[in-house]
Amino acid sequence: MTKNTHLKNYDVTLITEDTNQTDVRLDAKILPTDVHLVEYVEEGKTKFDSVRAIKMSDVFDGYWDLGVKDITSITTGYGTLRPNLYNVSVKKEDS
Repeated sequence: MTKNTHLKNYDVTLITEDTNQTDVRLDAKILPTDVHLVEYVEEGKTKFDSVRAIKMSDVFDGYWDLGVKDITSITTGYGTLRPNLYNVSVKKEDS
């Protein structure tokens, strides 16, 4: 099972794996407000993932059950778009 598939069971959507805080801040104008930045240590290396979720507890539970036991922080407040407007596909009207 992939990380994204596992996190979907917790209503968490993986946006970017192995990113950093600077890149997420630069993408703030195209990200929704429900983006969380997860900082964790895996194999002695600090990693960051950006994910979408309503509650931070869903993010924590998803990563913990995935086997990530060294979660350093989960922070929010990076996106600027309303969540219901993120990834809305535009319909072409027939003329």
